[in-house]
Amino acid sequence: MVQGVVVEEKGKKIRLNAKKWLYNKDHSFHTIKATSIEAEGEKKNNIFVVERASRKEISLEKVFAKVEKFAEKNEISLPALLTPSIKNLLSLLFLMGRKSVVKKLLSEKNRTKLIRFTSNPFLLYTYGYIDFHSAEALSIRTKLPTYFTEKVQSYLYFLLENAYKNGKESVFFQDAVFELSSILDVDEEQIIKTLNKKDIFWGQKKPYIDDERIYLTWIYFLKKKSIKILDSNSSLDTSFLKGIEVSDEIKKLLSYKYTVLTGGAGTGKTTLLKKIKEILGDRCILSALTGKAAQNLGKGAITVHALLGYGPKGFLNKELDCDVLIVDEASMIDWRTLYAILRAAPKVIFCGDPKQLPPIEGENIFKFLIEKIPSVKLEKTWRFSNEYSIDVIKRDTEKKIFIELNKLIDKLKDKNFQIITPIHGGLLGTKFLNEYLQKKLNSEITSVCGLKRGDKVIVNCNIYKNRDKKELVVTNGTIGRITDIYESEKNGVWCSIVNEKIGRDVIVKKEHIDLAYVLTVHKFQGSETDYVIFILPDRKKIKDGFITEEMIRVGKTRGKEKTYILEIEQQN
Repeated sequence: MVQGVVVEEKGKKIRLNAKKWLYNKDHSFHTIKATSIEAEGEKKNNIFVVERASRKEISLEKVFAKVEKFAEKNEISLPALLTPSIKNLLSLLFLMGRKSVVKKLLSEKNRTKLIRFTSNPFLLYTYGYIDFHSAEALSIRTKLPTYFTEKVQSYLYFLLENAYKNGKESVFFQDAVFELSSILDVDEEQIIKTLNKKDIFWGQKKPYIDDERIYLTWIYFLKKKSIKILDSNSSLDTSFLKGIEVSDEIKKLLSYKYTVLTGGAGTGKTTLLKKIKEILGDRCILSALTGKAAQNLGKGAITVHALLGYGPKGFLNKELDCDVLIVDEASMIDWRTLYAILRAAPKVIFCGDPKQLPPIEGENIFKFLIEKIPSVKLEKTWRFSNEYSIDVIKRDTEKKIFIELNKLIDKLKDKNFQIITPIHGGLLGTKFLNEYLQKKLNSEITSVCGLKRGDKVIVNCNIYKNRDKKELVVTNGTIGRITDIYESEKNGVWCSIVNEKIGRDVIVKKEHIDLAYVLTVHKFQGSETDYVIFILPDRKKIKDGFITEEMIRVGKTRGKEKTYILEIEQQN
């Protein structure tokens, strides 16, 4: 049994409190945001599947008694002035599993903020204490703030964050006005008047309004700074190349402060980058946006984030001791990373494939770079002697696709193959298929925390030998097999994994690996295997624009011998 406050709904999934997710499999009960519920069911794979649920009345007075005990335990003195509104806010936060927030608000330095947040719970979001949905639930429960003008900044910033997650850096002013008008049920003129106020109180999440568009402030200024640096691009002296046999492509890449190397898969980009490193020696740093790409560049290559000291406070290394920085897999670059690179390096060669997938959030900056600065495009494909061999199998239902998938797995089980899909959820998503294939393909009986010896897994972060992150042991995206599992009360669960590339067993924490029988297209980008099964699910069940031409191209070109595309046939 679980209980809590309904904070967010995503289809059949319901979030209670801070991060407890429930699955309402048959829409068997109706929920209203900010209400308290009690649910019965069973926990399956970190999600609670609900059988029955009912509304539960909560006494905030009793909850506040727990807040008092919590404060006493943490040696925190409660404010002298405790109005009913303050008590209710603290009680609701405590009830929603936000004990750390309660602790922060009760500290001496935050007493003024506590009063301010009580009158407008949305400020807890704009100051970065909680997420938007939790702030909205608090607002509904407390019926505060009273006026829509005090809600506008939160809804606008949330709108911008969602746009960024969906590949947009900004939204048109008029589109934002229309959305806010619909959500808050007020006239568009009132929204415009509010947004144009100079004295509106934004908190820390303040958007930037520039002419006809509205940006997340950090994007606007980092973009502006990056473009200013790129505008200063200048030609460089390449007389040091005299007497060295170099191609025209290499000469052009070294002739300007900022250049781009681009081309499709198999056109020799990595080979050319290694040649540049060979010419320049120690004064050239090889780096990449992913650990896997860094590993492909060879010994000494490092991820951009490790090189520039990325952490909770951003990129800390503001200057690199080198003449040239090479950045591979630059199709995944965002404005924050681009600015950090431009600020730190005296010269940069960006490398990538414009037809590869862009960063998960934000727009495709790599295409902007290709248009902005001198570029070299490699067009001749060396890696593949023949055209890709692709079989397309179309069926009209997910169940029929699932049947075809099983047939292909039986056919390829003794070969090197990988299944990829764009989605995590549903019958054709990574979550269900990984669990299903673990049972189908791994006969090992003993399981530890959902993992078994022989499981195919993928490393989900870069793992370094030392804290300074200079020596990369195994990269994010490395696929291997579990050879052993170790469990102890003190240190948790660790797994020993091996693959043909690392050639030895590497010990990693259980939380640093995931099952890899099925991967997302994003996860498998930059990798290849002999045979690939690429699942294209029903697009009508997925938000528009999620499955792009770039994604389809990446999925189709991962198989060295053959790619099988299992596609839901679209009905008119």
